[in-house]
Amino acid sequence: MPLFVGIIILLAFVEEGLWDSMVWAEHKSIFSFFSFIPHINNNRLLNIIVPLLAVPQFTHYVIDGFIWKIGNDKYNWKNVTLGKE
Repeated sequence: MPLFVGIIILLAFVEEGLWDSMVWAEHKSIFSFFSFIPHINNNRLLNIIVPLLAVPQFTHYVIDGFIWKIGNDKYNWKNVTLGKE
């Protein structure tokens, strides 16, 4: 369990570090490890980078919604996905 939580925290830190280094540049002292990544000012490049950085957040909301739908299992999701009855 600690390894699982540690991996999640590490991935969250990396995601926030990428956001801060490329887009926001507001917390350089917290994300100093990412200082080698340049801040992006080009709007065309930001139009590509920002949606890519949003993918983990979008995935989180989809998975979260799916988990909550399992609680109200009128479509029999537990049986379909988890093989439970």
